[in-house]
Amino acid sequence: MGSLKVVLLTESNSLAENAALPYKYYGHILREKILAITEELHYRCECVDVHKLDFQEHESVNKFLNADIVIMDVTNQDRRPTFMYQKGNRENKFTESFCQDQDSLEKAIDWYRRGFAADPNIYAGINLLFLLAVRTDDLKNSEAYRIIIQLNALLGKKGRSLRDLTDYWDVATYFELHAVQRDWSKACLAALHMYLLNPPIWYLKSTINNLKILHQATRMRNQQKPREQPSTSSDDEDVYSFWIDYFSDAINSNLTSNEEKELPAQVPILVCDNYEKNDGTTLKNVYVESHLQLNFHTGSEPETLVIRTLEKQKQKQTEESVRTIDMNSIRSIINVKRDNRSVFLYAYENAEAFLSVELQIFFSSAERRTAFNEKMSKYRLQTSISEVEPKFDVSDLDKLNQKFLIVGKQTSETMHRNLHKNTN
Repeated sequence: MGSLKVVLLTESNSLAENAALPYKYYGHILREKILAITEELHYRCECVDVHKLDFQEHESVNKFLNADIVIMDVTNQDRRPTFMYQKGNRENKFTESFCQDQDSLEKAIDWYRRGFAADPNIYAGINLLFLLAVRTDDLKNSEAYRIIIQLNALLGKKGRSLRDLTDYWDVATYFELHAVQRDWSKACLAALHMYLLNPPIWYLKSTINNLKILHQATRMRNQQKPREQPSTSSDDEDVYSFWIDYFSDAINSNLTSNEEKELPAQVPILVCDNYEKNDGTTLKNVYVESHLQLNFHTGSEPETLVIRTLEKQKQKQTEESVRTIDMNSIRSIINVKRDNRSVFLYAYENAEAFLSVELQIFFSSAERRTAFNEKMSKYRLQTSISEVEPKFDVSDLDKLNQKFLIVGKQTSETMHRNLHKNTN
């Protein structure tokens, strides 16, 4: 066997000289044992402080991609056991073989199974469950079913409901757990929660890559089955597919190529608005999955901004599934300060002020918002808008700390817009 590269990843200060006892003691013992074992096996070992890593940098990422084994030091004052696992080389080999290298898959399952047995935490558990789901559609077998129960219990300790979870990786585990079980409705709720946490792009990339591996393996299995009557996807499954596209768009927009940074002809977006249900009640601040299309230079046809909403909930009554806005009617596009992925768009559908359009649009990433602004700026430079750009001020209007956006115009009209709390 050739020399293997081992990385000791510490998320504590247990290796620091000034660490307090017994914190320092257990960290020192751990380090000495690992170094002794790796030296005896003629492995190369490198100690890495996780707080000094920047996963946006290629050098940091390569430390792990090129490692054969990663050992995570989770030593703390409670003396939690160390969780050791095989770093995804086996997973990578399985993926690179187009989900056909079953030997690598079985070895990866074995490593994650050992890790979960040594330290049954949600991160080891969801990785093991994913690999089991890649291997088979039957999640009712004893091992997979037991892991699902354990994961639900572990997540329950972190919060009684999804909204109680504030750590991205906990929410992502909830998302992945229900995606594996094809519970699309709960998976979509978790996807929105993940998005609102505004995580770094590499967080999303890690989550979506797992789901793509599962999707590819499932598709391969389905191709090998006897041809059956084609099944139609449910509304919730369509929304789930939207979220995969949405997060993938965020990942693509973060790539270094100029082509990826430009705004595509059609992009997935979220529209935050109020909607009236069939029973007459109003749903406030609802995020609706949609697609945005900009139509420039279409000959004699007017240049338009088109928003197509996804057919989602039958009980929700949307006035328009397709909304077309003439470019000439757009009066202002305001960047939301608190969320660098969002804009507020204000337009007149005609000369009557009461027939106005107010939309809060959420792009998949800050890069997509920038690309949208750049494209709209190029267009607006070619137009002649005589009115002065509106001025926007944010002020407190009541003791409940609700914020209203006051939109000033040169005319005597003043319009008040109650924005969602994330736009403050």
